[in-house]
Amino acid sequence: MLNRIAALLILGVPVYAFALLVLWFVAPAKKRSLGVALIEASISTAIVLAIVGLYFSSQGESLESARQKRSVADLRNLGAALNEYRARHGGYPVGTFQEAARVLMQEGIVKAVPLADGWKTPYDYRVTGMLSTGVASHYELRSAGADAVLELRYTPGPFEPTDYGSDIVIADTLFVRWPQSRRSRAAR
Repeated sequence: MLNRIAALLILGVPVYAFALLVLWFVAPAKKRSLGVALIEASISTAIVLAIVGLYFSSQGESLESARQKRSVADLRNLGAALNEYRARHGGYPVGTFQEAARVLMQEGIVKAVPLADGWKTPYDYRVTGMLSTGVASHYELRSAGADAVLELRYTPGPFEPTDYGSDIVIADTLFVRWPQSRRSRAAR
């Protein structure tokens, strides 16, 4: 929020000065009055800043939505890769997410693995149910969302797609917590 205010202030001063110069040189000499020019410049600057503010706020929403969609797509692809590993080895790789990613690449299942979500927060990977073959029977892979804080407890199921701070969770190749699509909300 402070970044947006600072951007508007930094943008506002040059716009205000430009408006004053235009009004001063364009207006005929008889009508030049500093008070009128200041009022006109203030009004035009306020209008320009309001338009710029609306533009930046809509851009921020689009950026967050794109980050969320990227995280969902990454988790879906990682789930498919982990499922392929399970088909080959009878379970999921153990260790940290970086170790599991390295194993997936060494096996040739994937060429590259994104280590962080759309908000540049590392994915959280947990395995349970160790099997005698050295692999795990279950996994959970999570994106912490925009707030970069993993929820201690979450309610399985969809959440509002504009709730960018909610965790996105996939377990054993199925989404457990995900942003509800706009189409399925419209069908309700």
